[in-house]
Amino acid sequence: MHFTCHSSLLLTRMGATTPYLDPAAIASNAHPQSDSAFMQLSPEIPNAIFQQLWQNAGASHHIILQGGRYRLARCVTDHAAADDLMDECNNTRTSSFNDPLIFQRLVSPWGNHWKCEELYQSRQTESSPFLAAMLTCSQLYFECRTSIYHNLTFVIHNVETLHRLAVSRPSPLLSNMKHLQLAIRVPIRREQREKMSPEAHKVMSRWRQCCSVLEKAENLVSVDMWLDTTEPGWRGCLSWVLEGNANPYVFSERLASILTVDIPVNPDRPEAWKDVANLEPRFTIRARGWPTYKAEPSSTQLHCIIRLADWEEPGVPLPTLRAGPRYPHRARPRRYW
Repeated sequence: MHFTCHSSLLLTRMGATTPYLDPAAIASNAHPQSDSAFMQLSPEIPNAIFQQLWQNAGASHHIILQGGRYRLARCVTDHAAADDLMDECNNTRTSSFNDPLIFQRLVSPWGNHWKCEELYQSRQTESSPFLAAMLTCSQLYFECRTSIYHNLTFVIHNVETLHRLAVSRPSPLLSNMKHLQLAIRVPIRREQREKMSPEAHKVMSRWRQCCSVLEKAENLVSVDMWLDTTEPGWRGCLSWVLEGNANPYVFSERLASILTVDIPVNPDRPEAWKDVANLEPRFTIRARGWPTYKAEPSSTQLHCIIRLADWEEPGVPLPTLRAGPRYPHRARPRRYW
């Protein structure tokens, strides 16, 4: 039996070309279950039971587009908490080191949800945690669906999945969910220094389309967005308001009013990212701090991680290096971004 896209069943089994089923049509054929003792309970009791079921299954779930199909995976990351990766790097007490595991976590396509990525790849997470309750009967399905929308947080960690759900094949899921978390790496550069690729421009165009559609999701009450760059060397761009397609902060008034954006800037240097903070319409900024290390592969060390110089942080003045007999042409260092 198939249900609508709102359920984990359909997210697991529905392909990209399968038509969405009509909830009204399903409801019209649903048996009222008037002789069921459970259905006769006051609404507070079933709601409490549902909430306990969802909490046991995980209060947040990733929506994953894989092979043209959607899947759900349990989220085990505190989206707003500080990542402990920098602590691991600092504990090495070296200016550079080679570590494949930490390197992969630093560049994870799941962003700050790298723990969720590792759990999903280990296949230790249940793919359809809500299936048993939702398959009981059509009437209970609708009760579960309403509760899921009110109590669960959905997580999307790439532009491709978000664009599929929001734009290229709009899903009823986005129009019904209340809480959305995004972990997005944007392929931006400061184009006065180095041009973005055509593919990067395509991704940013899709990103803008997604933000426009999120504006129209009437039931959304919170969107929590973790932003970073796909290229670590251009991370400083997020402290600026770049021109044209490279600007990721294109939010309408409705979206901005429910939006929190987590960016890699120093909370103690607000002057370095004041242009972003002063954008209109205003949105909430969570300054997670400037990283002390970044992934920097080389021809000899594929998983090299290097410590950033202090002056690479936005807002820190560039040092003035004096020329001397040995280095007559010594100049100030140049920020990549």
